[in-house]
Amino acid sequence: MVDPNAPSETAVVFEERLRVIVHLPVGHEDEELAVFETLDFLKQQKDDPAEPVKVMGFTYSAFVGSALALPGEDGSKGPVFQGMWWDAALGGWVPDPITVLLVDYQRPPGVAQEALFQTIFQLKRTIAARYRENGRQQEEIWVVAHPLLRFLGGL
Repeated sequence: MVDPNAPSETAVVFEERLRVIVHLPVGHEDEELAVFETLDFLKQQKDDPAEPVKVMGFTYSAFVGSALALPGEDGSKGPVFQGMWWDAALGGWVPDPITVLLVDYQRPPGVAQEALFQTIFQLKRTIAARYRENGRQQEEIWVVAHPLLRFLGGL
């Protein structure tokens, strides 16, 4: 999309996307498996002809099972992020090893915003199901979305 107010010789070219951020627990092998299965779901969603909103890309932080070992190294030493949440029943803070997943979606022209929101909600349901199926039911999965502009060119 070109900014119509920009002079033609300095036109700013950008595209609009929606970035979804998900905090995924990885403190147990079965939680790591749930994350790997979620990543597979995202890869499959890209080519699903029934899905009007496409995954344009995703990024995730390393966790124990995610990093291949470099020569002379043992591989990942654990998650990059350490979360903490307050457990009222315990009356204290609970550590929560986390991988952060960033997913970029683009709504094609003519596709309703509601379809985009349904796609994101389906991601949340899928994540919850993967944890549940792996015996690691979660009380909540945080899924938040932010609109963003990706600037193109200028290199």
